[in-house]
Amino acid sequence: MYSSSRGELAAIVLVLARVGGDPAILLISPEATRADTARARHILGLDRPIYRQYVTCLTSLARGDFGNSFRQNQPALTIVLQRIFRFWVNVRSETMLALDDQPYGDTM
Repeated sequence: MYSSSRGELAAIVLVLARVGGDPAILLISPEATRADTARARHILGLDRPIYRQYVTCLTSLARGDFGNSFRQNQPALTIVLQRIFRFWVNVRSETMLALDDQPYGDTM
């Protein structure tokens, strides 16, 4: 069963890698030359075979390395943890409001 899950994950990654297009083109300027695109593909590791990209991704995830955010230029794990914390604070606040049977706005 475990190897089946890994096989399904690999199949999904392969399909998404082919359908999604070239991420380097999305990340660089529209005025970029072919050399700029090739350099971006090399920096991102997109010039390597898909199986090498997959193995590199899995080993990075196993080490807890989720990469860097392109927009915020900081570790992605930091951003995710900050947002999860904010999410749970909001859930807790909303739950407390929902469980509180004191109607708000009624002063009598």
